[in-house]
Amino acid sequence: MAKALLTIDMLRGRNNVDPPLLVPNDQCVEAMDVELSTAGFCKKRNGSSPVSLTFSGGGGGPFTGPLYSLFRHVPAANEAASELWAIDASATPKWGRLVATTWVQIFPADEATAGSQMYATSASFNGKLFLAYNSAVDRLHVWDGTSVRRVGIGTPAALTAANTGAGTWAATARYYKAAFIANLSGTTLRRSATSATLTFTPSGTGTHTRLTMPALLSEGETHWEIYASTDNSLFYLIATTAVGATVFDDNLPDAQVPTVTGTAIPTSGLNAVPTSWKYVATNGNKLIGAGAWETGSYNNRVWFTPALGTLNVGDDERVPSTTTLKNWIDLEENDGGYITGLVGQFQGITLVFKYRQFWKLIPTGVDTAPFRPVKISNIVGAISHKSIVEGEDENGQPAIYFLSHRGPYRYGANGLEYLGHDVEDKWALALENGAYFNAGDTCHGLYYAKRRQVWWVYRNAANIQGVSSDGMLILNVSKIARAETGTRGGWVVYGPPSQYYTASVSYANLYGTTNSNQLVPFIYMFTSAQVDKLLRFDVSGKYQDDTTSYDSNVVTKMYAPNGLAQNFNVDNGQVVGHDTSTNATITVSSTGSTGDTNTATVAFNASTTTIKKLEAGAFTQTAWLQMTVGEATAQNATWQIDAIVIPHSGQEPR
Repeated sequence: MAKALLTIDMLRGRNNVDPPLLVPNDQCVEAMDVELSTAGFCKKRNGSSPVSLTFSGGGGGPFTGPLYSLFRHVPAANEAASELWAIDASATPKWGRLVATTWVQIFPADEATAGSQMYATSASFNGKLFLAYNSAVDRLHVWDGTSVRRVGIGTPAALTAANTGAGTWAATARYYKAAFIANLSGTTLRRSATSATLTFTPSGTGTHTRLTMPALLSEGETHWEIYASTDNSLFYLIATTAVGATVFDDNLPDAQVPTVTGTAIPTSGLNAVPTSWKYVATNGNKLIGAGAWETGSYNNRVWFTPALGTLNVGDDERVPSTTTLKNWIDLEENDGGYITGLVGQFQGITLVFKYRQFWKLIPTGVDTAPFRPVKISNIVGAISHKSIVEGEDENGQPAIYFLSHRGPYRYGANGLEYLGHDVEDKWALALENGAYFNAGDTCHGLYYAKRRQVWWVYRNAANIQGVSSDGMLILNVSKIARAETGTRGGWVVYGPPSQYYTASVSYANLYGTTNSNQLVPFIYMFTSAQVDKLLRFDVSGKYQDDTTSYDSNVVTKMYAPNGLAQNFNVDNGQVVGHDTSTNATITVSSTGSTGDTNTATVAFNASTTTIKKLEAGAFTQTAWLQMTVGEATAQNATWQIDAIVIPHSGQEPR
């Protein structure tokens, strides 16, 4: 019979779930440490380089434990000024901020509770970095360019008063409240809520009522405001005094109380501060928070600040709760599930996840009820905030990717889509190790825009190295396709030599005094031997992870080009490919239905595409053919294969 050609020149990713004979022709059984977006068949992925963890003060600090959280902060519109932040796993957590190429240690006003560092979340908003983490204080925190402090200003204690002087100051009851403000060059940046009311009746034999400032809160307050009332109903500002002057003497006539400044007291609840949220994000002009660290707080409440410019006094650091404004919304608080993460803005809406629920908050344009909640799913949600990834779909449309208890999902132009069929074998391993999986703390991800990839780190029971360890699932978005069985394709597995990947973030490929706009994956790894490294991935011209070589391989499906009812003969084939390093060597091991295996070696030694013959690749009378293509042993070299061509001829039906 005439010879035909089996040509494999496009792979959409791995599929170790369907039987090998039923895997679609554009998928393979396994794809390990390969990259699909720039090659027909596949290419070896680029390696990674370590990022220095040296403290600017010397001595190798500031970190003394594995990094548990990584954040990227853009303090202004210029992304070249972006910053990398990290928190380590020490009993007393160490905070670091990467300035140029060295780290500066940060000392927050309130330290993170030991063991909670991996749950910390952040959002860049209005030039600041807002930080949600568990501490001994029920407050959100913020980096304002100078320090990590508590958001807003807490409520001061009530004023105290005494008689002073000798005279005829009337013995008429007067009522007082106080507030702290932070003032810079005459501009009020933020204001506290007002204190409880002090009621004081002068003796009638003095000249003034002497008011004493409440104890300072050490939250950046620079001045204290005094509000007075003659009827305990209408209060007016009568004085603003620097905190260095701790007393104020009042003897205003009753008629002047409303007119001395003409400023009425802020509405009660207008300057309430954000509490200790679990998750923080932004929708562009508001800060969004969800969940709570403190026992007894609302676990399914979503808070939001006023839009910037509403009062221009701490709009990003207050959450009004007045009789007419309630800047929060509850999502079935008593249903038994807690909020697990959120996306501040996606196509004009806010997305909120529980473990088995998924909500969207739709803006209404009504100040008293700015969001309308709509439940998207009562079946799936996100297992962790850090596993929620904002990216794009195969058509370039915005999309949200997240890990659920059932595996990976996507929400975008086509609604809610399940993406996990081809990696259900890997997700089953994660389910086996439920003690880690259920906590949701070891699942985190990022979007790598250059390659159009979603990277996820997850904990499994026995990964590809056969040890209890973390795995890395990479979804090549451009390779996703729709089939009768749903959304399929795009998956490969990365297996750098590690045991745990505790934190990940997208950060500048070139960083220093000026950072590049090209973001690449930064992932922290450590082993049981405490080999700790922060690795920058996809480094051009690098084919090791730091100094450790890795082997890249693809296991093809079982091909039966003439159908299982007819055997066929296989001749020596050809490989179309090249390398960009020096003398990369790959092997192609072919296995037939008889159990025999033939192995051919191919050496590439040029950056231009060449065609190499597969010697020792022939078979006779086989019902199917399966190949393992890649490196027999790890090598510090790269290679790319665009096509494999296998001549074959049919035989009589069996």
